[in-house]
Amino acid sequence: MLTPAAGRFKRASPAARPPRPRLTRIKRVGTLGEQHAPIHPGVPTMFKRILFATDGSAASEHAAQLAVDLAKVHGASVTALYVVDPYPYLGIGESNPLGFQAYMSAAMEHAAVAHDKVMGMCEKAGVPCEPRVAEDITAASGILQSAREVAADLIVVGSHGRSGMARLMLGSVASKVVTESPVPVLVARQPAEG
Repeated sequence: MLTPAAGRFKRASPAARPPRPRLTRIKRVGTLGEQHAPIHPGVPTMFKRILFATDGSAASEHAAQLAVDLAKVHGASVTALYVVDPYPYLGIGESNPLGFQAYMSAAMEHAAVAHDKVMGMCEKAGVPCEPRVAEDITAASGILQSAREVAADLIVVGSHGRSGMARLMLGSVASKVVTESPVPVLVARQPAEG
């Protein structure tokens, strides 16, 4: 510590110096893949259960990576949710049950592919993952209902970044989830290709 003395700075005597704070080293114990523990053991984590809504798109894949990375850092688990839209052909489905069965079969195959991608990412990162399917409900409602059922601390959704007329016509699942969710929502926008 330097003190001014007649226009010049002199070093203060050791007795006049304030005590130095003791530094504590933080040791990492194991790796996340081995123990699936937060990076800083003993420090409370922000998230324990992350609900990730997937539709199998490129925007969804980017959001999946963010969800898995967050889960790894916080020692959280991931629930991968795929929402099967309600059967769009109600008039036809009532008179032709084969149309409904074909629709549901294709939707379940698509859900399995989307779940496999997310589960692969989770397995590689050492993060527990539970696949989940919601049927016969709109996407936003299915996401919010599932978040309540699994007691999610965070919802992660992807966004295609539509704007203007496309957003007006198609709506935005992400914006509906953000406005109605009781828990934090991370909206991951699809990165621009370039």
